[in-house]
Amino acid sequence: MATTIPWPGLGGLERHLDVLSTGLADRGHQVILVARRPPGPAHEMHGGVAVHRLRGTPLPPEPVDAALGFQSGFLVRLAAFLVRARARYDVLYVAPISRYAEVAALVARATGKRVVGRVVVPSAAETRARPGAGRALHARLRRGFDAVVAQSAEIEQMLLDGGLPPGRVVAIPNPVDTRRFAPAAPDDRPALRRARWPQWPDDAVIVLTASRLVADKGTATLLRAVAAADPALPLRVVVAGDGPARADLERLAASLGLGARISFVGTVTDMAPLYRSSDVFALLSHYEAQSNALLEALATGLPVVVTGVGGMGDSGRAIGAPTVMPGDHGATGAALEALARDPERRAALGTAARRLAEGRYAVDIVIPRYVDVFRRKDPA
Repeated sequence: MATTIPWPGLGGLERHLDVLSTGLADRGHQVILVARRPPGPAHEMHGGVAVHRLRGTPLPPEPVDAALGFQSGFLVRLAAFLVRARARYDVLYVAPISRYAEVAALVARATGKRVVGRVVVPSAAETRARPGAGRALHARLRRGFDAVVAQSAEIEQMLLDGGLPPGRVVAIPNPVDTRRFAPAAPDDRPALRRARWPQWPDDAVIVLTASRLVADKGTATLLRAVAAADPALPLRVVVAGDGPARADLERLAASLGLGARISFVGTVTDMAPLYRSSDVFALLSHYEAQSNALLEALATGLPVVVTGVGGMGDSGRAIGAPTVMPGDHGATGAALEALARDPERRAALGTAARRLAEGRYAVDIVIPRYVDVFRRKDPA
């Protein structure tokens, strides 16, 4: 596996690589993960995965493809590593697909290796935002990759519409650890909630959102929705994550009069207790291929309110959860009010969420699908 990002980390791609690599290692596969440093030592073992970190210049802001000229040192070292280690691996998996990934793919293919790449949100978004970006992406995929993994059916269809043959594209969701992320025992929930949120009443309906705090994650829509909801309802909001929009969101919360009804908790390294002490999970992204936080919430048995976009919309519709349009705080508020008033509906959606996570997104379901793509010449 190769990635241009520093690893480990708390972002969606970092968590995907962690769960996938350790899941493969747990099942007896030899896994080598090559990432950029810093942080971390040049070499270490992590959950059965041999991690190698290569020096590279810090990356410029998004889009990722603009980084090529800024990381030539990393690319040279990565190419050299792939050649030196060619006897130690059979398949190269690169994430995300970008120009750096094409360089790695061409090197690996020159040594006779199968190459699989994963399209993530930046690549998909660029095809919508920049004229010609879609053509460049598809040309890159045709040149360098034996198979392409899409996170959702929407991205799979985008790639097919762009001209990739069906045999080269396969939709595989992110895996989630359903043992780590599991519902709290009913007897434990009151103590968990009181310990974490002593300032809120026992009957509070706690709505959790977790993401990088940037405008297109829709956190402002959630704040406006809660502010407009029936004040007699004990709705409370927990915002997990950090990012450039945090100060603006805190000012918005103050201007909306949310006051003690909201808690910004910043970056959280262990989200499992936070999910277990919440009642509803909300994520209102303008675009999202597939959210790891959403999958973790589903595995924990939380009812969800989401925007009907990408794989996130697929998950919400699969359990009959409220799905809303991006930016629609009125519909979001109505959905939250309905859930706040109906604990039986929350329980039913939570049960369906857990069932979906176990049946569609669990590590034991997803990892074998990746293995199949790694081994087969035709993933379709």
